[in-house]
Amino acid sequence: LREKIRAKSSGVFVIKTRELEPLRIRLSKGTQIIGCYQMVGNHIKKMPAGMRIRGNTLSWMPGVAFYGSYKLVLILKNKNQKIYKAQFYIEIEPKFTLKEVQNLKDRESKF
Repeated sequence: LREKIRAKSSGVFVIKTRELEPLRIRLSKGTQIIGCYQMVGNHIKKMPAGMRIRGNTLSWMPGVAFYGSYKLVLILKNKNQKIYKAQFYIEIEPKFTLKEVQNLKDRESKF
């Protein structure tokens, strides 16, 4: 799924996805990601397991049970060598909803 995202009025980019679905954030040409960290409350943590940065692209395949909210801060450098940050709020939902799980159980019980 390709879509352009825009920052909310607060300046934070919001992305919603599901676990086990690949996530790719590609920034404009000339912008390079030089660092990334996760904010958990008032604490700085490493970026989530499996997350990769290459040039202007951040890629991640959230694994099983990675559902929840992640606040990421990317440290960026533009073509003029100016360094700045961008905040992303990533909300990951479970792969299957409770209703979908119940439907699967109902189908299995009919066999």
